[in-house]
Amino acid sequence: MNLYLNEASPYARLIRVLLIETGLDSETDMIFVDPWELPDELLRANPASKVPVLSLRDGTQLVESTCISDYLIQHSGQSALSPLSHRDAEARLQILGLGRAAIDCSFGSVIQQRFAPNSPLIERWLATLPRIAGALEELYAGKKSTNLDLADLTVAVAFEYIGFRLPKTEWQSHASHLAERVSTLGQRMSLEATRPR
Repeated sequence: MNLYLNEASPYARLIRVLLIETGLDSETDMIFVDPWELPDELLRANPASKVPVLSLRDGTQLVESTCISDYLIQHSGQSALSPLSHRDAEARLQILGLGRAAIDCSFGSVIQQRFAPNSPLIERWLATLPRIAGALEELYAGKKSTNLDLADLTVAVAFEYIGFRLPKTEWQSHASHLAERVSTLGQRMSLEATRPR
């Protein structure tokens, strides 16, 4: 398999993390591209010129990290990585959705700052992040989760991305349980190996 990605994309990083967690990284080649330059190789794989893209051996191109995540979990046979495999599936899906929202809002604000610095969306999305952290804090508070699934990995990638690209965003002081969970997950080899520099 080939994974088209760039170094800083939180969506692509989540797939890299999942590849390591499933053990499929050893059969996947990383192809680093700059989607903003519209490289022909990426456009052939994904006409939207977005990363990540997972190119399968049969020529199928999987785009969007949610689709790729589902494929990797099923293909690896590691169903425990799916939030749906747990007794508290509804709560796990809630965490996954909030983690995805944190990625979307933080990435969106970074892109707006780069290409439309006067956009009112920037402040709207930045104001959303502490609220998302507060909702996750309630879900993590008082619960010592022994599960590790896509929900937790998504949250870890999201809030490490916020720390990387939006370090002035205040959320840790009001979300100590979430901060502890992100810090603990950040020590996993999959997160350490894929952390952007």
